[in-house]
Order: sequence, then structure tokens, then C-alpha cells
Amino acid sequence: LASMQALISGKGALILRSAFLVLPLSMIGMIAAPYLIRSLMAITDSFSSYILSDVSQDITGYFGNSLSNGDVVSQGIAMMLPFGICAIVFVMAAISLWMVLNMREASVALISIFLPVAFAACVWPALSKWAVRAIKLLVAAIISKIFIVGAVSLGISTFSASTTSNGISFSRLIYGSVIFLIAA
Repeated sequence: LASMQALISGKGALILRSAFLVLPLSMIGMIAAPYLIRSLMAITDSFSSYILSDVSQDITGYFGNSLSNGDVVSQGIAMMLPFGICAIVFVMAAISLWMVLNMREASVALISIFLPVAFAACVWPALSKWAVRAIKLLVAAIISKIFIVGAVSLGISTFSASTTSNGISFSRLIYGSVIFLIAA
């Protein structure tokens, strides 16, 4: 198609550019893309696990501090209402977050499958922007996990910091729940 367009428009340089520059670069991109995608996914996963390294301690510390010493139970049913509201928010956010992360994983797989088609389309100048758009979308889908995990970690650590020596801070409890919900 590129050669036909070059012949019709009278641009001989377009044929040379497509045959000797764009075509080899597209082939290199088709070969290198799976390795680069796996490497970016591994880097993103290692960043995410580093960000989440303290979350288990926050959760353990929160439930160990607030529920084991009986603060909530001793203060009565009225104090359980914020925990119930936050528990509902956390469950809804966790389900939607699970769906978002699954959709992200599926979009990375679909873009990876169709990336060779986008690279092949680069040969024709009318479709040369497909590869750029596919790569931008792929990088955004891969890197988005870091930001989602960062928001989850911040929400959980804020939620776990809601217990103080004076009791439970309702505003921090809500603040942590809202941050966790925003991550979803």
C-alpha cells in the first residue's frame, strides 16, 4: 500500500523510506516487543511489591491494636458504626479494585497481541500513528499498577493510623477508606 501511495503521489523517497527504514524497524519492534513488555511488567511488579511491603505490618498493627485490646467492644455498639461503614466501603473498593486490575491485565494482553499489527501498519504512512498510540496505551496500562498500588498502600496506612492512644480517630478512618476507594 505504501508503494502504491508513493507511485500515485509521485514521491519516490516514500518507497525507499518504507522499504529500508520503517520495515526493518517494524520487524525489530515485533521481535523486541514481547521481551520489553515482560521486562516492564517485571519492573512494575517489583515496584509494587516494594510499595506494599509495609502494608501487612500496618494491617496487623491496626487489628492488633484496635481489636485485641477491646477498645471498640468496650465503647459499645455506637462505636461499631464507623467500622461497619468503613468495612462496606473497603469491600466495595476491593471488589472494584480487583476488577480494575484484571481489566488492566487483560488490556496489556490484548495490546500485546495486536502490537505486531500496529508495527506492520507503520509501513503505510496513513496508518503510521497506530504503533505510537498502541505503545502509549501499553505503557500507560503497565505503569498504572504502580499508582494504583501506591494509592492502596496510602489508604491502608492512613486507615491503620486511625487508632491512637486516645481511641479511634473517625476522620482518619474515613480518610483512609476514601483514599482506598479512590484507588479503585
